[in-house]
Amino acid sequence: MAATSNVGDNISLFAVPWLLTGFTHSAIVVALASAVGRVPGVLARYWAPSLVRDSPLRAMRNSCLIRVAVLGVLSACYVWLPAQEAVLFAFMAAVGITDILFDVALDTHIANGRLPSRELARLNGNVRTIELVSSDFVGRPVGSLLLGVAPVLPFLVNLATSAVSAVLLAMRTATGPRGTVHGDPGAPETVATDAAPAATSDDSARERRISTLRGLIAVTVALTAVYSALLGIQVLYARLVLHAGPTSFAVLLTVSAVGSIAGAKVSPALTNLLGYRATATSMIAIMSAAFVGQGLARSTWTASPAYAAGGFAVACWAVATTTARQLICPAHLRPSFAARAQAAGAAASLLGMVLGGLVVWAVTTAVPERSVLWAAFVVGGLAVAVIGGAAQRPIRAAWSLMKPNSGR
Repeated sequence: MAATSNVGDNISLFAVPWLLTGFTHSAIVVALASAVGRVPGVLARYWAPSLVRDSPLRAMRNSCLIRVAVLGVLSACYVWLPAQEAVLFAFMAAVGITDILFDVALDTHIANGRLPSRELARLNGNVRTIELVSSDFVGRPVGSLLLGVAPVLPFLVNLATSAVSAVLLAMRTATGPRGTVHGDPGAPETVATDAAPAATSDDSARERRISTLRGLIAVTVALTAVYSALLGIQVLYARLVLHAGPTSFAVLLTVSAVGSIAGAKVSPALTNLLGYRATATSMIAIMSAAFVGQGLARSTWTASPAYAAGGFAVACWAVATTTARQLICPAHLRPSFAARAQAAGAAASLLGMVLGGLVVWAVTTAVPERSVLWAAFVVGGLAVAVIGGAAQRPIRAAWSLMKPNSGR
């Protein structure tokens, strides 16, 4: 279900910036469209939890049904109306809303399954892998092929995949969730619930959990802001510092994607072997070293290992920390904190990309652009190291709360 939905979304999301560039020849318009798509995510904590709380599966199904209706209307408008740019902006807003609703509901549904911690981590790794594969290895090439046939075709394919997802989710909703563990005495490593939390049920224990969750989200925001700022300037970095052409840059992106997939798949086993604290801390250290390595590299070949390591560390951290959040979050707060995590990630990503571009633009008035670009990656890597030091408190607290559920 998630795979079908993700593939269709990424096909159409590849098409939007390409079509807008052809219509307007303006990078600012493309950036604004991306921002419009992120605004629903930034505001997710205010509207998504109430839609998810009663039935996450039903919320996922409804998000797909809404997308089918919206895509049908917008596809017709795109073909018959002259204001195609406005239609594409409306599409980005609609997809932003339905994607966030789907993601918050999926996160909550996974946590509500009360799976053993190892199975929970493995499931989160699989979800992350699906997202990466559908974006980097399916969405872009298939989107480009469909655009070559007809500009409206990517949106029609997204409509079809959303309809298939809605049908599958309706069938799952009718039969009820399967394959979850509910108090199996042979699997004590379960997600904490309100009725039987891993620690105690008093107010101080609950406040400790909430404080730890907020700390983890704050660390994720800081890391995402740095990562997004570097993503926002990586095209210029590749062209001016690495002297990379389109093919070489595509190689770098592919290497990074392969590293990310490996990180998502390895994260459950690594967390089980080392524990969450050691895994999270080591991944932040690898991120820091990878960004510094990218800044010091001067060719595609020397930058490739740093790209692979950075992708691996970011994905591994994301899977491990998502699992930690789900394990320690009280049951009645899962939709709220899933929405907060989505909102924080969207806001940090948007802010990081904007600030990264503005800083480079401002500094290049006095310093050669090439020097600013490589220095930005070095400074970003050092900033990640500082964040890693500040992150030790919530990471230690999360690990302490996870211990009864971790089997370690």
